Amino acid sequence: MNKRKRFFGLLAVLMLALVSVGFVSCGDDDDNVTVQGPNSDPTLSSPLQGEWKRVYDDESYEILTFNSNGRGFYEYHQKKVDHWVLDKYSEFTYFFDSNKMELKFIFPEEGGSTETKVCRVDKLTATELVLDGDKYVHLFIIYK
Repeated sequence: MNKRKRFFGLLAVLMLALVSVGFVSCGDDDDNVTVQGPNSDPTLSSPLQGEWKRVYDDESYEILTFNSNGRGFYEYHQKKVDHWVLDKYSEFTYFFDSNKMELKFIFPEEGGSTETKVCRVDKLTATELVLDGDKYVHLFIIYK
């Protein structure tokens, strides 16, 4: 009788563990992900909207600005002696797919052609944007 109680007790614990693992792994939490915009401002219509800054070192940094209308611009700044110089400026159109967490940039080029770059968004919070594209992973923090 004692062996029988122990067996059923062990079986109950095992069943409880299996049900718990199944319950946790089958949640639909992924469908209800909420992504906050920069500065947690609820009036922003795009989770990317705002200025994001990436500092390379004491000599250079870049800024990505996303407007709510799907347009933005890229700036690359370098330090020259004792002041900062805007070294590169590009306007772009962007599309953010929150289901795939994918960000597509379309840069206009001379002659009417365009260059398209696609990045995976590894992280997007109110203060951090991590883009994985081409060969590098880029970490931006909210700038303004």
